[in-house]
Amino acid sequence: MKRILKWRFLILLAALALAVLYASGWMERIYKGVKMRLVVREIVAPDAMPIAEFEQLHLDRETWEGLRITDGDGNITQLSDLEAPVVFINYWASWCGPCVAEMPGIHGLYEDLKDEVGFVMINSDRTVEKARQYLDREGYPFSVQYWEEPVPEVFKTRSIPMTLVLDRRTGTLYRHWGIVNFDTAANRDFLRRLSR
Repeated sequence: MKRILKWRFLILLAALALAVLYASGWMERIYKGVKMRLVVREIVAPDAMPIAEFEQLHLDRETWEGLRITDGDGNITQLSDLEAPVVFINYWASWCGPCVAEMPGIHGLYEDLKDEVGFVMINSDRTVEKARQYLDREGYPFSVQYWEEPVPEVFKTRSIPMTLVLDRRTGTLYRHWGIVNFDTAANRDFLRRLSR
């Protein structure tokens, strides 16, 4: 009888703890934290999210036209010099688990759309060499890139990964913070429609 009462008490205590976690919002935070750890360890794939559902901002041409990108060798390019009408911009670092987990999907998207979409990979590593070592080790064809100052506020971030898709024809900027699996048919189709 004591054993049954003990188990009932433990079940009641566990149910009460779950109710408190749920009511306080901690249950969702714990779930997201566990899921992120599984994604970073490549046990679970990142969630796919349509780029069309990103936050959308309208930019004046002068906001983005003068943006300059420098590569790891110091070569400078203006964003307006890229030939593609659509530019996919990702902020990443080799030390950022979510960024690393997101990179295979970006690479798949790049392989399919590199002739139609411009790809700018803004790096946050402390050294160019560290970023290059990571890209070489994983076999990614991206160059290490940084913004040249000044950078408009809308292009700045305090957390990574962050992804921007700029439709240069309409001035629409699609913006999202967080990890996404970009290598989906819906995202490829959306970017192709924008680039035509």
